[in-house]
Amino acid sequence: MDHSLDILLIKVPEIDFEEKKISYTESLSLDVPPIPLGIASLSAYLKKMTAHRVHLLDLFAEGFEVYKEKQERKIFLDLIEDHISAIRPDVIGISALMIINHKWVHHVAMFAKQLNPNSKVIVGGGYASILPDRILEDSNVDFIVTGEGEEALLKIIDANFARGKLAAVDGIGFRADSGEKIVNRKTDFIKDIDSLPFYDWEGIKLENYIKHHKNRFVSYITSRGCPFGCSFCTSHLLWGKNFRPMSAKRVLDEIDYLVRKYKVERIEFRDDNLTLNKERIL
Repeated sequence: MDHSLDILLIKVPEIDFEEKKISYTESLSLDVPPIPLGIASLSAYLKKMTAHRVHLLDLFAEGFEVYKEKQERKIFLDLIEDHISAIRPDVIGISALMIINHKWVHHVAMFAKQLNPNSKVIVGGGYASILPDRILEDSNVDFIVTGEGEEALLKIIDANFARGKLAAVDGIGFRADSGEKIVNRKTDFIKDIDSLPFYDWEGIKLENYIKHHKNRFVSYITSRGCPFGCSFCTSHLLWGKNFRPMSAKRVLDEIDYLVRKYKVERIEFRDDNLTLNKERIL
């Protein structure tokens, strides 16, 4: 990639798209907007590895206070149009944690392509990892990323979106010229996650989340992967079954940073299996 791109990473709201009764997931979110660790990690990695301009939009957090008061989904539709129109990104990465988010994903993709048909739309997160073929039925979506996204997203961008160079790349999917859906499940995970940079706390405007808590609260993930296969859990589709923890020192260094810069008082560890290694957690 010879020129610098504008990359917009969007986390869609974890609520239903239609104006309906508030769902259980939404009721959990209405007290405080959850911190978007997924796009915060992707952003930090892209900023470390490239010179591209990375912009972040957490739709729910951005419209949180107005939505809590008015309960109107149109707030988020307006935010989508305002941000994409203002930035006019070359690449739009859409992160959707759950399948309930699917209509938001396709609305963002549709608007992005209407504004700029040459923009590249990439979808990742739980939705892409669980239902990749369904997403690729949408002609507005150019690529999907299955499983952890840092390396796959970078490879798509570095290949200048050339499908011929990406056919065998781990953890991505796209439609071939023939119309065939090519989906490469994630099998090659980052082994040393200490090598990942700190989350992009500045990029997500961390203070916008902390201010909603009595205690200065931050959620944080220190490991990836779980060796078990619980029937109710899709963790292995995202992170694999090999437990890959950050070292205790790496975790403490980032916590020290959060305490010094943001005066954080409370940490919620959101690992899939935080206590798998007792010696490490102690």
